Amino acid sequence: MKKNQPICRGEKNLALHQSKTGGKTTATKLKTFKLREFTLNLACEIDVVYTQHHNNFDGIVVRTSGDAVEVSSQVFRNNRMRLQEQVVVTYLNNQNTVLGTMNVGTGTATACLMDIKTIFSAALRVGAVKLIVFHNHPSGILKPSTQDERLTLRLSQAAQLLDMKLLDHIIVNADYDYFSFSDSTGLLED
Repeated sequence: MKKNQPICRGEKNLALHQSKTGGKTTATKLKTFKLREFTLNLACEIDVVYTQHHNNFDGIVVRTSGDAVEVSSQVFRNNRMRLQEQVVVTYLNNQNTVLGTMNVGTGTATACLMDIKTIFSAALRVGAVKLIVFHNHPSGILKPSTQDERLTLRLSQAAQLLDMKLLDHIIVNADYDYFSFSDSTGLLED
């Protein structure tokens, strides 16, 4: 038998391996099991990667809703503002310094799914304590819908559970005119 040549016996492979130790030759049986070829995915993993690097947001502090819209305008896909709803989140530290932004969804002309779990898993990953959520209305109409109001409350409640704060939920149009829940309603007041 040749060195390291497997001997096939049904589903089992046995290999003999010869090695020299202290001048003696020893044989070691290595048991391996040959599986039929298939792929087994037990769980899917979403990889949210946070890489700190120099970007357009280094040192930017958000003090007003206008500051926040300025930051978001660098993240929205401008060529789609009149076509599809998009959701962008800005993550902040305790001093309201921008840690990063993330485009969390692109939808249709009238709706976009916003996965709260994804938003907050990224917030935890970057160590954010505050966040601002933006979405656009391709129609240009800035009036929030009932769904927008409900979503804002859910986001605020989820943030509180994680000892974070939702500073604002801002609706923008293609010209970056905006509606701020924080400025316009009492929904985000403590």
